Amino acid sequence: MIYDPKKNNIIYAVEIQKKMVDIANKNVMLNNLENNIHVIHDDVQNLKNLFRNQFFDVVTANPPYIPIGKGKLNAIKEQKLARHEINLNFESMVSICSYLLKKRGRLYFIHRADNLISIITTLKKYILEPKILKFVYTGSNEKQNAKRVLIEAIKDGGTELKVEKPIFL
Repeated sequence: MIYDPKKNNIIYAVEIQKKMVDIANKNVMLNNLENNIHVIHDDVQNLKNLFRNQFFDVVTANPPYIPIGKGKLNAIKEQKLARHEINLNFESMVSICSYLLKKRGRLYFIHRADNLISIITTLKKYILEPKILKFVYTGSNEKQNAKRVLIEAIKDGGTELKVEKPIFL
């Protein structure tokens, strides 16, 4: 199925895990958003077959952030797929996002702060320019390093970068 680009303000949520798709669909129905949010049960890697190049103005993502071979694999299947690069690695996700975004389109995502250099390198490889960084800290210990980073990148954007005030959880 190819999706219709003439519909404005439609959100397409893509999820590979059936259990998570069912939960998302239930939430869409409970909030009466069936005309605005469409949950697609598919692999992100198939999106190039579902949407044409430069289809979206905005893409948000919650990529898996632990490379294979690093960290302890979670025993819970849903969490394992969500957190570890088992099915999708970061570079593949960025490549797909770049394909889907229009020129000047925006990509929003969260990732591990300790991977920031490779994140920026990968974004730039796929003509996505980081524009805003916001570091996330867990706890108020000022000696603690940031755990996550929120990132906004713009396709074919200029090189200006803004680092916003951090978030403390």
